[in-house]
Amino acid sequence: YEKHIDIHAERERLKKDLDKYEKEMQSKQLQLQNDSFLAKAPAKVVEGLRIRAHELTVLLEKTHAAIDSLDAVGSR
Repeated sequence: YEKHIDIHAERERLKKDLDKYEKEMQSKQLQLQNDSFLAKAPAKVVEGLRIRAHELTVLLEKTHAAIDSLDAVGSR
């Protein structure tokens, strides 16, 4: 069966998610680039930040792809 979605609403939702992921990624990158923080933080915390940064990279890629896909569908 065909599922109909509101392309505009979905695009807006994805853009909000994208903004959220970008802000979180920026925060994680700042922490990971701060030598003072890295020197004081426990190894588990630093590893957790690196893992989350990697997860965010994947989420950003998927969200960009989803927006591109919606744009392609919307232009038909």
